[in-house]
Amino acid sequence: MSNATITIYYTNMIDGEPTKQSNAYPLSGVKAGQYFRDYSGTDVENKFTNPNTTEGEDKLYIQGAAGTNAIIKMNLNLDSLRQQNLLINEANLTFYVDNQQDTVVPQRLFLYNYDYNSQLIDASKEYFFSRIGGTLIKDSNNKPIKYKFTITDYISELLKPDNTSELNTLALKVYNPSDAMQDPT
Repeated sequence: MSNATITIYYTNMIDGEPTKQSNAYPLSGVKAGQYFRDYSGTDVENKFTNPNTTEGEDKLYIQGAAGTNAIIKMNLNLDSLRQQNLLINEANLTFYVDNQQDTVVPQRLFLYNYDYNSQLIDASKEYFFSRIGGTLIKDSNNKPIKYKFTITDYISELLKPDNTSELNTLALKVYNPSDAMQDPT
């Protein structure tokens, strides 16, 4: 890459006349970083290499950059619930912070549809991403308590009597601003 360049060709109007021009930009000195996490020898190494996919884990470990995401599989009998013709006023997923003494916790988490790598309907029905939640909630002593996500629309759609969809696998990761929906206007 030390000798690589990018050349941009364009036309510029000078005194009403089109003038073809170009600019070359050297790529030398440009560096890209990759993040690798080595969990060997840590308390969580076995949880990452041999997760309990039958019963699930008792704790979720989430870390940004090249860290970890958590996979969420809900266990609901959709057919039975659909037959009850329920009206869902509110549905939430709440994740509690295990160690409230931690001072380094993400300020926001992002819950999304892992199967389709897409946002949940609760985030996409409104252009205000905050509707789904995920911001860290603290107690009166400023200690981290939990993250709460609203999934009312997602569950309501699944429970419609004519819906034959199955539950999707969800995932939880550290929020990045690029995760938010963009206002199409």
